[in-house]
Amino acid sequence: MWRNGDALVFGLWRQMQCAWFGPKTGTIAGKPVPARVTLPEPRHVYDLRAGKYLGKVDRIDTRLRWGRASFYLALPYPIRGVDLSLSQSAPAPGTTLYATVRLNIPAGARERHAACVKVFDPEGREMLWGQQVVILENGTGRVSIPIAYNDTPGKWRVRATELFSGHTAEASWTVAN
Repeated sequence: MWRNGDALVFGLWRQMQCAWFGPKTGTIAGKPVPARVTLPEPRHVYDLRAGKYLGKVDRIDTRLRWGRASFYLALPYPIRGVDLSLSQSAPAPGTTLYATVRLNIPAGARERHAACVKVFDPEGREMLWGQQVVILENGTGRVSIPIAYNDTPGKWRVRATELFSGHTAEASWTVAN
């Protein structure tokens, strides 16, 4: 269990009956069993493993698989979306572009969130150097994207995905010839 402001991240796990598990050892996992988690009050719940919003609930009914944890996030508010803005639309080579990630959450929310940011070239290929995780304080964070002198001309994209809800936003910029 992990507390983050008024958010609670928690996991459920059913331990295996044997020390070693594998198809060659002859051991098999038992069937999943039903489980219920009751919250003290209704919360906006996200199933982090399945990437699903479960709604504003005070109870989670699930099935526990042997040796496989399930993780959940319970928040006092829903994550309604992500906005992504860029400092420029046509940055010059040798400069830095800034991408600002903003969550659509209530003003004054104290919880830290995180977003995975990825950069794509004009051919749609993900640039490994552009992958970053940004911590969003008060729902906002910023990443820098270097614009190289030899970047491929064309329309580049940046995508930000909030890690709890899976909400995604994209923005683009142009590198001139």
